[in-house]
Amino acid sequence: MPGCAAIDCSNSGKKGFLMKRFPRDPLRRKEWLIKMRRDKWKPTDYSCLCEVHFAPEMWEKTRDDGTRKLRSNAVPTLFSFTSSTTKNKRKSPANRNTIIQDCFQFESSASAPCTSASPQSSLEATGESAQSPESVEGLVKSWSGTASEKS
Repeated sequence: MPGCAAIDCSNSGKKGFLMKRFPRDPLRRKEWLIKMRRDKWKPTDYSCLCEVHFAPEMWEKTRDDGTRKLRSNAVPTLFSFTSSTTKNKRKSPANRNTIIQDCFQFESSASAPCTSASPQSSLEATGESAQSPESVEGLVKSWSGTASEKS
């Protein structure tokens, strides 16, 4: 059986999810596609949605054998794009670069400590220490010298 046809859903019957085929009635099928926000996509006879996308009230009472049946007028309504929780978005490269540049800005006489919590805490978590551009440049030169001596 194929996987779920919903966007950003990787559920399948192999993973233990109940899969429901699209209705054969063209009007109901179109309604499902609109709810899925895939109204231009054409499902095949084998395209399915998993049970996760149907609200509890869309199901008939559980049968004695433990199986569930969708109501005849059931429409999928639960999708990742309708959830109220938002994913943690990654910081843009420009923001990350600004934070890094802030940490490496040094006064002419003494180096200033990093004032941004994120890079400093990540360095402490890994056990690394922040180095000035001059010391990094020195390490590169010393490494280059070592590499050329070995050749």
